[in-house]
Amino acid sequence: AVRRSEWADRLDGTIRALSIDDPEAEPEVVATIDVGTEGEQRGLVGHAVLDDRRFVAFTRPDTADTPFELVVAEIMSDGEIRPVFSAGAAGSGAIGGPIEFSDGGQLLVGIGRNTGWDGDSGVGGAILALDPNAGVDQGERIVSQGYTNPWAFTSLTGGGGIGLVWVWDNAAGAD
Repeated sequence: AVRRSEWADRLDGTIRALSIDDPEAEPEVVATIDVGTEGEQRGLVGHAVLDDRRFVAFTRPDTADTPFELVVAEIMSDGEIRPVFSAGAAGSGAIGGPIEFSDGGQLLVGIGRNTGWDGDSGVGGAILALDPNAGVDQGERIVSQGYTNPWAFTSLTGGGGIGLVWVWDNAAGAD
């Protein structure tokens, strides 16, 4: 199996990959997502791969119908996206967006306070567990809550579950 490293450019929505076994390999563009980046903490904010399936969290460009909507989606083989979750309209800053897979194959996403999801749920920022095979109408499960902007996290898993989640939050104030 070829070992590859992938990375995403937040501002232009490009995902690139590089074979780490070939010293002469050049980075290749894997996909490009149309992202909205005006304001703070917007663009392609999350990227995860499991079993050759690629998922992203990104803000859509601002339109009259969806003002900077934060979306989690699968990138299909033809380059199209299949939305898995929408956090609704995303304000500037404190939207979250990191994603990671748990041992059990659930897609974990950090959602910040400055999203439509927080406005609808009243929970604040949270780490949610999503079914990567479901659509946007799925019922997400709250794994952890009470954050301002969970901009990074890692799940220390084992036994097919979620396990312990370490969250980095840039909350305002001295506390």
